[in-house]
Amino acid sequence: MKPVQKILIIVFFSIISSGLTRANTYTLLIGMDVINDSAYLKKYNKEYDKDGTSGVYKDIISLKRITGPNKHIVTELRGKEATREAILKAISDIGELIKVGDQFLFYYSGHGDFIPDQNGDEKSKFDQVMVAYDDFLVDDEIDLMMVKYFTKTKNIMIVDACHSGSSYKNMSFFIDFKLGTNKNKYTNELLALKQLVETKECNITTILDEPYDLLYFGATPDGELAQGDHMGGLLTLLLNNIVRDVKENGEWNKYSYEKLACELSKAMKKKKQNLQFLAIGRGAKDFAKLVPFKTY
Repeated sequence: MKPVQKILIIVFFSIISSGLTRANTYTLLIGMDVINDSAYLKKYNKEYDKDGTSGVYKDIISLKRITGPNKHIVTELRGKEATREAILKAISDIGELIKVGDQFLFYYSGHGDFIPDQNGDEKSKFDQVMVAYDDFLVDDEIDLMMVKYFTKTKNIMIVDACHSGSSYKNMSFFIDFKLGTNKNKYTNELLALKQLVETKECNITTILDEPYDLLYFGATPDGELAQGDHMGGLLTLLLNNIVRDVKENGEWNKYSYEKLACELSKAMKKKKQNLQFLAIGRGAKDFAKLVPFKTY
């Protein structure tokens, strides 16, 4: 076989191989337009406003539109299907499949809340929770899943809910420390506040040092309420509008997560709601420069 023929064969199989090993994006969409009201009343003496999540189904449609025709492998859990255990299992199942270089997109639309801190790792003395169908999904549980499965992947988390400033879990490095024994215990919380200022200025330089890379979009700071009605959540509604307009103008490939967060923050501010965008992990700064929701 001639050298030129060998080169052509190598190139051919390289192309085939690269096609087979192309990165995937695993998307988990969770829509809580229905919850088990009696379970929450019995366990926690809590009731949640149904009108606030009446447009959740539209949020799910919007997210599918936003992610577009890229190579997304989608798992969708809605209402009664989205129990706490089902959500954790879905994350675990994706974690077992996902490979180095793949992306994980976690989206939740529904009620958010907070409960007394379970292990003394929160400066606020509260854990943030997402309201699944039958029980709370606690931020500590999300963090454990991230550390177990998603340290070698690119991760995006969007939470359109009340009290969603840190639903991903802000202080994982200090879970095993007793309260008050380390003066640097809440360093990441201070850095997060700095990042929020940088987001508004469209120039993120501060990085939260966690064992996984995560770009986090939260609808509100912890302790504040998110707007939502039959049209959907405000964060998702404005996110959809921005993406639609930019794509129609042919500017999408010039956009980045950082730029998107900046514009979304401005739009939400006009509606008197404050986006919580955080770049978490050592690779997050470069990740934030990429075109949003594109599978690389």
